[in-house]
Amino acid sequence: MLTYTAGFLLWYSATPLGLYPVLDGRAILALAARIASGELPQEPFYRAALYPALISIFGEAGAAPPDLAFTARVLNGLLHLLNALLVWWIAGALWRSNAASALATLLYGLNPVALHFAGDPLDITFAIALMLAGLHAGMSGIAATPKGGHLRLAVASGCLALAVLARPQMLTVLLAWFVIVAIDIRPALAHTRSILAGLLPAVIILGVMGAVNYSLSGEFRVLPWQSAYNLWSANRPGAHGRYFEQTLRIASYDEGTNPARIESERLYRQLNPATPDDYSSQSRFWRAKTMRHIASAPLEWGRLLAFKTYYLINNFEQYNNKTYSFHKKRSPWLHWNPLCWALLLAGAGAGLVLGWQRPGMQGLALCATAYAAGLLITYMSARFRLPLVPIMAIIAGGIATRPQNRTGLIGAAVTATVLLALSLVPIGRMEAEKTYVQDYLLLARANSQLDQHDAAIAHARQALARAPRNDAALELTCVAGFNAWLYGTQSDQELAWLADMCARAAPISIVARRVVGIVYWRLGQNADAVSLWSNLVRGEGAESGAALAALLMTDHVGVNDVAVDWAQHHTIDGILLLAMTIKGDVRAADVVRGRMAPDEIERQTEHLTRTFTRPDGLDDRAH
Repeated sequence: MLTYTAGFLLWYSATPLGLYPVLDGRAILALAARIASGELPQEPFYRAALYPALISIFGEAGAAPPDLAFTARVLNGLLHLLNALLVWWIAGALWRSNAASALATLLYGLNPVALHFAGDPLDITFAIALMLAGLHAGMSGIAATPKGGHLRLAVASGCLALAVLARPQMLTVLLAWFVIVAIDIRPALAHTRSILAGLLPAVIILGVMGAVNYSLSGEFRVLPWQSAYNLWSANRPGAHGRYFEQTLRIASYDEGTNPARIESERLYRQLNPATPDDYSSQSRFWRAKTMRHIASAPLEWGRLLAFKTYYLINNFEQYNNKTYSFHKKRSPWLHWNPLCWALLLAGAGAGLVLGWQRPGMQGLALCATAYAAGLLITYMSARFRLPLVPIMAIIAGGIATRPQNRTGLIGAAVTATVLLALSLVPIGRMEAEKTYVQDYLLLARANSQLDQHDAAIAHARQALARAPRNDAALELTCVAGFNAWLYGTQSDQELAWLADMCARAAPISIVARRVVGIVYWRLGQNADAVSLWSNLVRGEGAESGAALAALLMTDHVGVNDVAVDWAQHHTIDGILLLAMTIKGDVRAADVVRGRMAPDEIERQTEHLTRTFTRPDGLDDRAH
C-alpha cells in the first residue's frame, strides 16, 4: 500500500497537472498564500479555509510557492495512509476480526479514486481523515468506561467539527453524531456529562470559526458563503445534479479565482441591478430563489432528486475538476486497478446485512445515510461522494468474517447482487463522458503554463475536435498556437492557420482579439491590427494594457503618452511595463528590474521584440 501510494504520487508529480494544478487546486493554493501573507479580503471566507490554512503553514515555514503543490501532495499521501490505518482500527472495532480489518484497509488504501484526488492540493483527503478520526473516537468512546469515554466523545465531537470546516458537506455527519450522542449513550456513562462531552467541543470549534469570520468582516458566519449559489446551481431548473456546470461564458479569469463566484456575481448583478451586491445580500437572494423554485415546481425537483439518487449509486465517477475515467486511462498506476464504486457498494450492502446487530453498525449506517442525504441537495460528483468510500470499505470488511447463519448469508448475497446490478446500469454514461473536453482543455492549459507548447496545441485540438463550437476550446487553441509560434516551436508558415483560428475565437474572446491583431500585423494587415488593438484599449483589464503595449511596440503611440495618459486611469503592469522599458522609459525599467530576474527580463524582452519585428519581405509600415 505504501509503495502503491508513493508510486502513484511520484508519477503524478511529473505530469503537467501535477506540476501545475488547476481550478480548485489552484484556488486553494492561492487562498493559502493569502492566509500566509495576511492579505485576506474584508469578508467571510468564500470557501472552506481549514485546509488552505494548513497549507499556509508550510508557506510560512519557507516552502516556495511553486513547491506548495508538491508539499500538499506529500501531505495528502501521508493523510491517505493515516486514513487507511483508521479504517483498520474502525473495522477491527466493528467486526472483531483481523481479516475484516485487512479487507477494509485494502479496499480503501488501494482505492484508485481516493488516490486520484490525493494527487492534487484538494481538501477532501484531509476532511476524510478528520471524519474517520471522529468516528473512531466516537465508537470507542461510547463503548468505553465513563472516565475514558468522556474524553473520546469530546475528541470525536472536535474532529467532526473540524471536518465540517474542511468540507462543509460534513455538516450532515456532525448532525448524525449529535443524534447518536443523544440516544446511544450507554447507561454506564453519566448521561448529561456524556452529552456535553459529545456536543460542546463541536459548538466551541464552530464558534471559533464564526469569530474568525466576524473579525474579518463584522459578520458571524460558520460556513463559507459559496454554499448559497451552489444550492441554487445544484437545484435550478434544468440542473442535472452531477456536478457544477457554468451557465455563463467566462472567457478568462485570474489564476486562483473561482469561476463559480465570478458567475454568481455576474448573474446577481444582471438579476438585481439596483440592489446591494454584498455577500450577505447575494447569499440571501440565492437561497430564497432556490426555495421559491422548489416550492413552485416540486415535481420537477423530485425528478431531479431521483436522478441524483441514481447518480449516487451508479458506478460512474462524475466530473469534478477532472473526469476520473479519463485520467485513470492515462495513469500506469491506476488504469489496471479493478476497485470501483460498484464493488464497494455491493460489499457494503452485504456487510450491512451480516452485521446489522453489531455495536456501532447502526451508527455508521446513520452517518453514511446522513451524508448521502446531504449530497441530494448539492452534487453527486466523484469528490463529493468520496467520503462514503471509507465507510463502505469498513462495512464491506464484514464479508471476510464467517456468517452466523445461512439466512444472513443468503440475504447478504441477494443484497450485494441487486446493488451491483443497479450500480452498473449504463444510463447517462455517454453524457457523462462529454466532460472529456474539459480534461483536454485542462491539459492544454497546464502544458501551456509549463512552456510545453506543442503538447498544448495537441490537447487543445483534441478538445476542439470533440466540441468544434466550444468557446474555451477555440480560445485555448488560438492562444496555444500563438505561444508555440512565439516560443519558436511553430514557424511563420503557421501564421495563416493561426489567423483563421484566432479569428474564429475573436468574437467570444478578448485574448483572441489581441492575438489575431498580432498575427494580422505579422502578415502586413496593419489597419486591421491597429483597429483591433485600439478597440481593446478602450476596455478594462489586463488585455487593454496588453493591447496598448502592442500599439506602443508598433509606434502607434509614444512612450510618453502612455506614461502620462494611461496612468491617470489604469494601473501600468505586466507586458505594458516591459514594452515601455524597451521603448526607453527609465521609470518603467526600474520597476521591471525590481520585479523580475535579469535572465527573465532578457527572455521576455526577446519574445516581445520578436513578436513585433517584421518578417523579411514586409515593410515596417507603422503609421
